[in-house]
Amino acid sequence: ITGAKFKGKVTQVFNFGAFVDIGWEYEGLVPKSKISDDFIREVEDVVKVGDVVTVWVVSNDKDSKKLTLSMTERKISTGTLTGKRDPNSYSGMSRNDLDSFSRVPDDMWLSGVVSGTQEYGVFVRVSPP
Repeated sequence: ITGAKFKGKVTQVFNFGAFVDIGWEYEGLVPKSKISDDFIREVEDVVKVGDVVTVWVVSNDKDSKKLTLSMTERKISTGTLTGKRDPNSYSGMSRNDLDSFSRVPDDMWLSGVVSGTQEYGVFVRVSPP
């Protein structure tokens, strides 16, 4: 059933994701990271209670009645992106930008500037050495 596509109605919205009723015995959670292919600051900026959304099943644990859903087809798996993706782009950076970091040794420290904070961590801008 992983990958099955459904239409559902958003029933609850929290900072960690949204619950969606797809007509099963229990509602499914769309984690914040699976609401969009892009970074979202607030779940409420994307979905509201009552919205009808398209979702795909990521996992279903019948024993604990935990249904995990995704609102983006590329994030159906539990961790890896699937589907079409521009191989030369990642978050606005070109492949050349990222290749510059491929030669940085694992034990090398880089200086950076904090560009944003979230409850789960910080974003830091760094330049290749």
